[in-house]
Amino acid sequence: MGEHYEANEVHALRWVFATLIQSALLAYECVIPPLSREEREGYHAESRTMAAFFGLKAEALPEDWAAFEAYSRGL
Repeated sequence: MGEHYEANEVHALRWVFATLIQSALLAYECVIPPLSREEREGYHAESRTMAAFFGLKAEALPEDWAAFEAYSRGL
């Protein structure tokens, strides 16, 4: 049998959240110049506050933009 899947499991929620953050940034940068490293850090920090709407606690998320990029590369 395959693996058990639950949509409310932390790994699944984190993946959905990360893809939304990435997609929003990609869409933004298609029409506006790319964000600087500092702006990406701010974007990441602000996006972490929305994670609660997904049922994610802060400790379940990458700490900073560099950690988010590393997580995203592993998807």
